[in-house]
Amino acid sequence: MPKGFSKIEKERINEKLILAAKQFMATHGFRKMSVEDLTKAAGISKGSFYQFYNSKDELCFEVMEQLEAEQRELISGSILQPGMSAKEGFKQFLRQCFKLFETNPILSNFSKEDFEYLIRKLPEEKIAQHMKRDDDYFVRMVEDYTKQGVFRPCDPMAVSGLFRMIILTVINREDIGEDVYPQTMELFMEMMTSYLVND
Repeated sequence: MPKGFSKIEKERINEKLILAAKQFMATHGFRKMSVEDLTKAAGISKGSFYQFYNSKDELCFEVMEQLEAEQRELISGSILQPGMSAKEGFKQFLRQCFKLFETNPILSNFSKEDFEYLIRKLPEEKIAQHMKRDDDYFVRMVEDYTKQGVFRPCDPMAVSGLFRMIILTVINREDIGEDVYPQTMELFMEMMTSYLVND
């Protein structure tokens, strides 16, 4: 626990830091955000910030991880829908994935340059832990739906890679071309659905 702060104070300050980071990331992007912006909003000194996080980049990464968890909660269990085929349900699930990344103000404000910058700045072990959590989540999902007969037998890790491609595709949409991006995404979803879902 940081010196000078009680457990309750620590929790409240951390909540303020996360809220300030979310607000700034949504309006200005995280690279324009400074430690001073965060500490001013949280009512602490710059020196105190480093008792909570090693860098603003690590705080931003925590915000991104929280958002990812919230997004998963929103779309969890949405593949099998009453009155809808498994294929249509899965395409609906994929559309929700894309929509959440495109409409969330923080995620939609997160550019390819931001992504590359953050990857360079973060400790390798943090990136590795994050990727393992992603893989664990999607592997469990694939294995569950395969057991239920919804998915064809496949390599769960390869499918986890396909889901990671969704994030990378949204981030790189300018390189794909804004004029063809919607059709490209529809084609990607159709191909992924045809590959995975049983008729």
